[in-house]
Amino acid sequence: MPRVLGQLSAALTLAAILAPLRAAPEADADKEARPVSAALGLKLGVIPPVLVAPELVVHAPHLFLGVFAIVTGGGLGEGGDRLTLGGELGYEFARPGRSTPYLLGTILHYEAAQSASIYSEEAEILSLTAGYEWKERHLELQLGAGVFFLLRDQIKRVPCTGWFCPGFSLPPYVPFPAFDLSVRYGF
Repeated sequence: MPRVLGQLSAALTLAAILAPLRAAPEADADKEARPVSAALGLKLGVIPPVLVAPELVVHAPHLFLGVFAIVTGGGLGEGGDRLTLGGELGYEFARPGRSTPYLLGTILHYEAAQSASIYSEEAEILSLTAGYEWKERHLELQLGAGVFFLLRDQIKRVPCTGWFCPGFSLPPYVPFPAFDLSVRYGF
């Protein structure tokens, strides 16, 4: 099931990116008048374990709500599947359809399934960023920076016996630098 979700999310992202970038002029005029729009693309940032995930964003006047998720296999220590789920809520300073500065809060859950070497991990991260979002006809580019806080990191592993131990823990509630980059196709 996790592999099917990963393949489905990759297929949806690819379909949105490869969709024709030229729409009929009346459709673009319609989009300008619509207060609610959606966009599908890729989000890059503090997203364990791979730093990038497919993302769906819905824009409303001055607000946007996004979700992203990714399922990968082959975790540390001959591990099982890894899952990341996230949600974001942002404030845009300009009216719909215009390039704008933004403020963004993101929360995500990461989980690495228990592996043959008795390794598993669960983490929750809160990220607060500010930046700018460029919006063209169908293309959205979002770039920002800020801080992230590790709210919870629970690692379970066998005792270390060599010079390398899989996984490490960051101290909770300490701010760390964060960045935010998204490329999306708006429709």
